[in-house]
Amino acid sequence: MTPAVRGSALPRTGEEAVERVRRDLEAVAGAGRPVLVGPWVSEVGFELLYWLPFLRWAAAEIGLDPERTLAVSRGGVESWYAGIAGGYREIFNGCSPSEFRAAVEESRRQAGGQKHVHAGSLDRFALRAAGVDADTVAILHPGTMVALFRPFWLGNTPLEHVLDHVRPEPLRDAVPVDGLPAEYAVVRWYFRPSFPDTPSNRAFAARVTAELARHIDVVLLDTGLEFDDHPELRLEGERLHRPVLGVDAAANLRLQSAVVAGARLSLGTYGGLSYLAPLCGLPSVAFTSHPEHVSAPHLEVARAVSRITGGTLTMCTPDTFELVWQALEQ
Repeated sequence: MTPAVRGSALPRTGEEAVERVRRDLEAVAGAGRPVLVGPWVSEVGFELLYWLPFLRWAAAEIGLDPERTLAVSRGGVESWYAGIAGGYREIFNGCSPSEFRAAVEESRRQAGGQKHVHAGSLDRFALRAAGVDADTVAILHPGTMVALFRPFWLGNTPLEHVLDHVRPEPLRDAVPVDGLPAEYAVVRWYFRPSFPDTPSNRAFAARVTAELARHIDVVLLDTGLEFDDHPELRLEGERLHRPVLGVDAAANLRLQSAVVAGARLSLGTYGGLSYLAPLCGLPSVAFTSHPEHVSAPHLEVARAVSRITGGTLTMCTPDTFELVWQALEQ
């Protein structure tokens, strides 16, 4: 396997990043083989916000033929790569969620960080699980995208550096999901540093969900699967539906995407899946009780991309929401 990003040093300036990505894209285009984009093994939010729009830009730059392009990811997200890759291979067809999580954690331990920068053991694991022979393809690795946008994440380039190298498009997922109400909102609560597992956050999430269910059916995106250290919050109540609970790992994101695409709005913890509704042209309200743990650059990109795709992303704290709520009740 030839990694698309070579060497240990990553660019720090926009000029260095653009030069590097041009070299990587030229190498892929000149390889004379089918192109594999991926494997994608990182956060859902980065796949939605950066990787997919970057691939559309890159494909246009070097004239990638979708019929000769293969995407490798997890969760059944073939529809996300429509127009980019004519083929799709699923990582979870060849491994369990626990095996996948162990491989990701080992890769992060070896690399000393979370971002999937260089091709290595995790790529070999993912491609083997997806049934792909790396020697038969030219690989456009996610590290190319990381290298390009890292200067923006470091605060060294403006937002335009990202927007000049992405082509966001609305996601459309018509996969049928059984058991959905005719009209509904989607809700997903889980715990993370920006929304930790505290009694006040649990009470707030339960109250907001119950109040929302008074006005519209609520579809919870609980899956019961454990891919990381972000545990789901389980809620019970009237007009609460769980159509994806217990879903197979190889289809979990595909079904969640389809559920979100048919909703009126999305509400829950701020994180990767809160970007999904705006990319479907829908409003998303995302909560954090610790804004200092939210990346300002990612939020800026999410809001900019949402405007392009016709959705909205509103982030607020429980305290702010409570003040508005109290004012409305007076």
